[in-house]
Amino acid sequence: MKMIRKSSGWKSMLALGLAFGLTAFAGGTAAFAQNVEPPFTWKGDGTAWFVNQGAVESLSFKVQTRVEADGTVSGEFSTDDGSATVERLYYGQVENNSRKVILVLTEKTDEDGILYILDGRLIGDNLLYGEVLIKKFEKDGEIEKGLYLGDKTAQEIYPDYLPSGLKKALSTCRPAGCVKVSGGFSQ
Repeated sequence: MKMIRKSSGWKSMLALGLAFGLTAFAGGTAAFAQNVEPPFTWKGDGTAWFVNQGAVESLSFKVQTRVEADGTVSGEFSTDDGSATVERLYYGQVENNSRKVILVLTEKTDEDGILYILDGRLIGDNLLYGEVLIKKFEKDGEIEKGLYLGDKTAQEIYPDYLPSGLKKALSTCRPAGCVKVSGGFSQ
């Protein structure tokens, strides 16, 4: 068993921790707003890590997602090599200074494409992280139809309820990696 040595700075670290905890507790939504109303844009820079032929690779990208006053969603995740279009946005209520966020994206090429699902969490207003699920994009596929990809809307979800098409997509698509994005809201 390791013994923790008390240094001369442990009291200041404890005070800093208590101050942070009290600020987060007392401030609640002040520190983690997420009270923005549509229309708004969320932009950020991110990194994805994914497994490719047994090796872990990383990829940097930019994100821009826009939600209009009527709930219409647009945006993209882009790299130097191309982009994936935001098709749907699912979001939960703010709990413990974070919010469940699921983004459905498509990357379409001339012959085929890929359906991406980012099953994530937004902490505060500026850190989005999560798991990336993928499958081959099929224009008339059962998963694509169940997600209503042509709808391009934001939809609220609840811990005890997910739309059946989304639930099926989350259980059918295969895990491919994870992402971390730092960004923020603007009007």
